Amino acid sequence: MARPADPFLEKSKTNYVTFQENVYHYLREGKYTDSKIQRTLKSAGSFLHVGVLTHLPVGEKFPFTRSAISEDMLKELAKRVQKLFFQAYDMESYVVWHSK
Repeated sequence: MARPADPFLEKSKTNYVTFQENVYHYLREGKYTDSKIQRTLKSAGSFLHVGVLTHLPVGEKFPFTRSAISEDMLKELAKRVQKLFFQAYDMESYVVWHSK
């Protein structure tokens, strides 16, 4: 897993934010090609991927990429998770959880 000070992040072509020693790659709302999604997942570089679909409160702006986010913003994103996905053990599929 990447750390905020890792030099390879300077060359990253994906969006990310940091919190303490963690790096979170993300896609903003919109339409994406399969290659853009794959590039984002590959940039995360984790053995098993964990992802979320979430949103901020109406009117709140997401920080610019490559910046630190606050614990409060991370909590707000966690409160609004609509879907979680985890890479399955076979590493060829994902398990998806949907909120109520």
